[in-house]
This record gives sequence, C-alpha cells and structure tokens, in this order.
Amino acid sequence: MRLRQNENTTLGQITVNGQSCYTLEDTLRHEKIKKVTAIPAGRYNIQLRPWGRISDKYLASYGKDFHKGTLWLRHVPNVQYILIHKGNTKEHTEGCILIGKTVGRAQNGDYKVFESEKAYLEFYPIVRDALVEGKEVFIEIENHPELKIY
Repeated sequence: MRLRQNENTTLGQITVNGQSCYTLEDTLRHEKIKKVTAIPAGRYNIQLRPWGRISDKYLASYGKDFHKGTLWLRHVPNVQYILIHKGNTKEHTEGCILIGKTVGRAQNGDYKVFESEKAYLEFYPIVRDALVEGKEVFIEIENHPELKIY
C-alpha cells in the first residue's frame, strides 16, 4: 500500500508471509516520465530476471546459491523492466521499487528508506523460493485514497 508522497517520492509498505518492510518509489504522475514516475496501481506477476546490471551485481555479492535473479514485475503498462531491489533514495529507483526496514526524510522532504540490505535479505528469499518452486507470485499495488497524482 502506498501511504505517503511528495513531489518526488512515494512511501509505501509491503508484506509477504508476515514479513513487512517499507517501499520507496518515484512519485505518481498523470504523465509518465521515464525513470521518475511510479508505475500504475495494479496487480503484477513477479518473475525472476537472471540477467541485467542489478542481477549481475547481486550474483557477484551473494553468490548463485542465494541469488537466482532479480525480482521483476511483469506486464506493467508502458514499462519493460520494473524491479524490486535495494536502495535508499529517489536516485536509486529509476522507476523501480526499493525496500527498506526504516524510513526518513531528506532535507528537501523526499522520503528515504534505510536498512535496505536487511530488508532485501529477509524479503527476497521468501519470494525467490516460491518462484523456484514453480508458484505464481503477484504484487498488489494500491494507492491510499488521499494520495494525489502530480
């Protein structure tokens, strides 16, 4: 659920199998601007994407026993590669969803997430294992009714 926002960032919360963490995305906009606009609310299938810059980086960091591919949201309208990954600030999103255990704000009011690696190490294996077992996994993205679209 997307909970709060400002002109540049959107803060939310995600829960899987009882494990909760915060999410950070770009802001919601009427007009899509590549790498600075959150994706539309909706239900998206998640798959593993075992290639690409982030996947290669995580494979080098965590090894092949842990990392099986980046979490990839499929069939997002007008966007090809929306991932769930580590990061702390708007500059790390590029349209993707970041996860973290705690939140804060920058001097300009933008939301930030912290302890992103800790959140990733808890969240990723739950989703990865379900996918490796052949289960379908979906993410439901909802906007709090009071959020506005810029």
